[in-house]
Amino acid sequence: MQKKERYFITHSVKVISLPCAHINKVTKGGVIRDGESDKLLQLGMDMENCQINLTQLGCESEINAQSNLEKIVSRLPRFLQAEWAKEAFAILEKGKVPTFLNLTSFIIAKANLASSAFGQLIGSKPQEDCQPQKFRGRKPQGSSYATQGNSNIASCYYCKKVGHLLEKCYSFRSQNFESLKEFMLKEKLCNICFDKGHFAKQCRRQDNCMVAECGQRHHSIHWERNQGRALKEGK
Repeated sequence: MQKKERYFITHSVKVISLPCAHINKVTKGGVIRDGESDKLLQLGMDMENCQINLTQLGCESEINAQSNLEKIVSRLPRFLQAEWAKEAFAILEKGKVPTFLNLTSFIIAKANLASSAFGQLIGSKPQEDCQPQKFRGRKPQGSSYATQGNSNIASCYYCKKVGHLLEKCYSFRSQNFESLKEFMLKEKLCNICFDKGHFAKQCRRQDNCMVAECGQRHHSIHWERNQGRALKEGK
């Protein structure tokens, strides 16, 4: 086999396997159970990345394939499957077809609802009256944790709500690039892990941008909001 033929076959395999890898990440992985809001939000974020990458590769038809949408819905808790059925039916009644983007927005909205302060109370038992406990020790300065009783619960730098971190905050992710840049610089946050105390050059996290055409060392949300232009530290 000639060198050019081997290159063509290898390149073709990579082009075919790349969309499959992104699709498999959201269609496979097991059923998400009721109460697993973190896994639900992670699925929504993976779907956002899948949408970006496959659109760049010109594979929109594969994204919106009915079989792929059905596989994703089958991973959802039963009550969300029922809610999606209603939403999908409402879209059909308008003469439109439910898309991958419709399902992504639905999943992220439900995940953020479940991780909100009142969403976490769903199905929980009423707490008995008790005497307030005094907190011993100093409260961490500049920390992403809110103290409740004797335990530390993750708190978002942006919306100040407990139950999720900044990179999973829908309110933060919905902002435009300039707003994100201004907030990151004001809070002195790392562009890779979104934490305080260091910048990207000192970050131990080895993740690169998940967008196929980028691959640079920054969080993929910067690419999503700035259409491929990496956020600069300025330091």
